Amino acid sequence: MKEWQILLSGSGGQGLGLAGKILAEAALHRGLNAAHSQSYGAQARGGYSASGIVIGSRKIAFPLIEKPNLLLALTAEAYHKNAPQLAEGGHIIFDSDTLPLSPGQRLYGFPLARTARELGNEKGVAILSLGIITALFGLVGPQDAEKAIAENLPPALLEANLRCYRNGLITSDGS
Repeated sequence: MKEWQILLSGSGGQGLGLAGKILAEAALHRGLNAAHSQSYGAQARGGYSASGIVIGSRKIAFPLIEKPNLLLALTAEAYHKNAPQLAEGGHIIFDSDTLPLSPGQRLYGFPLARTARELGNEKGVAILSLGIITALFGLVGPQDAEKAIAENLPPALLEANLRCYRNGLITSDGS
């Protein structure tokens, strides 16, 4: 497996740090190497936030994102800040309600925040996105991700987040 640099970006409070941790742990469950980092602005809630994950079959020499192969952009700010750094041949998943982009080759639009709200879990938008990432790119298996979700969420939040994740798996098949 080639090394993947994945950047989950949006605003504080969307669960990007947790989703990055879950994706990294899911990769470890799959037997891959993974590193996770996160950053956020002075305003943790509502300000810019990002979570970087490096996944590969070889030892990871540098754990920070330089040129993402995959960008998740949940806000316009996240897209405009990070899209220029995308690696050649990279992919972008974006919230189609937030960004007026046209889906195309390597550009995938989904109504992410709206779907999470409709599922009754507005804060599950990043977990929903992990389902889409799993289905589109197969970097981790659904069982690996579900195990990592269960290990990182309290029982009271588990079912709502698994519902978001599983909806992401299904949503990506229909686009």
